[in-house]
Amino acid sequence: MRYYELFEELTPAERARRDAEKRRKATEKRNRARKKKTDAAFRYQDTIRTANDAIQSADNAMAAIKPS
Repeated sequence: MRYYELFEELTPAERARRDAEKRRKATEKRNRARKKKTDAAFRYQDTIRTANDAIQSADNAMAAIKPS
């Protein structure tokens, strides 16, 4: 509790509103962290998929070359 809260009279509704705002901010922070992790995982998977596609394409190109 901050010093100015000691001097002002907080109603239960004001206290509940402040507590709800703190919970909302904490939830948003958790959601941002979760989204950041998920986005990083998707980027990693996309990078792997792109690399595998490039390897497959190169393999197909090499297989298409007929030995003379």
